[in-house]
Amino acid sequence: MVTIKISPYFTEVKKEIVEFELKEEITADQLLKQIGIKKPEYVSVVLNGQVVSKDVKVKNKDNIEIYPIFGGG
Repeated sequence: MVTIKISPYFTEVKKEIVEFELKEEITADQLLKQIGIKKPEYVSVVLNGQVVSKDVKVKNKDNIEIYPIFGGG
């Protein structure tokens, strides 16, 4: 089971913590789409405490945090 902590910014996902059972390893990008993140290109993924790219493989027992990417300057 993967535990996913989602920033409240993502209103399309109704929970702040989601537990998700994976049948096989998938990429973080695929996982974002499966849980309903509408624009995964604007998301930062933290896997087990480290920021990772969205093509990294996710497996059961991983802890994931999802945050929005903001720009500015």
